[in-house]
Amino acid sequence: METIGSKRSYALTRCMPNNDDDDDDDAVSADINDVFQEILNRCFDDIEQFMIRLQSVSDAYKELEKRRKGHKKKGLQPGGNTLF
Repeated sequence: METIGSKRSYALTRCMPNNDDDDDDDAVSADINDVFQEILNRCFDDIEQFMIRLQSVSDAYKELEKRRKGHKKKGLQPGGNTLF
């Protein structure tokens, strides 16, 4: 049974040239690591942006809930449900 990790390493070895020069292999390996690091950093940036948006939505929802509870106590006020 082949695991996902072995599939990845197989795909990586297929991308690497077949020569016996260790310097070239090290250079290609470093290039591949740089590409993976760049992809990983972009993923973290996307996750960070998502968390920022999620936090702002949560804050807006909490503000709306406060205003809705205030309406039940005080009655209807003009412009009370707008956040912007």
